[in-house]
Amino acid sequence: SSQNAAAAAAATGIGMVSAITVDRTTGDLYFAPKFDPLDRMNNRIRMLKNGSVSTIAGNGDIGIRDGKGTKARFGAVTALMWDRRGLLYLCDTLPSPRWRSSIRRVDLNTREVTTVAGGSFPMFSDGKGTYASFGYPCAITPAGHQQHSSGEGVHRPPMYYIADKWARRIRVMSEEGEGGMEEQAADMDLERSSSSSSSS
Repeated sequence: SSQNAAAAAAATGIGMVSAITVDRTTGDLYFAPKFDPLDRMNNRIRMLKNGSVSTIAGNGDIGIRDGKGTKARFGAVTALMWDRRGLLYLCDTLPSPRWRSSIRRVDLNTREVTTVAGGSFPMFSDGKGTYASFGYPCAITPAGHQQHSSGEGVHRPPMYYIADKWARRIRVMSEEGEGGMEEQAADMDLERSSSSSSSS
């Protein structure tokens, strides 16, 4: 029951939660506790399944490090998004004095964590994969209906919208490439779009 799940979560010492998403096929919850440099139970991705809480990735250490399971490190995770392909996407920012903002991905089958876009000093720059940079990404969502294949194996790369708070922009990230996925970040300047619409 929801009461049992809440009791199990409380027993693990979970405090405030900064990001949460749900697996729509199983009902499992994935969440990230709010960043706290003094609490090693934070800085990790966790799962609530059948009333039990377990760690998916991260070990409590602060950082932006890719790796499998507890070998990975996280900063301040501000958003999570479940993908039907068995992936978790997340917005992650390593706080001061080593500011770094990135979009990262957790493969739920292998628990492998990879940085797919960003990772450099916070600023605004479009580009492919880690050549892109973000100010402070705080939300991520699919860009409409995700169609991965159609007709004779035609592949349509998934796309995602990302809210970049410091850049004051909505960014779009697309995945494409054979034998692997490459991420490319671009922006849609809402202020510029609105001003051009009003002038026409």
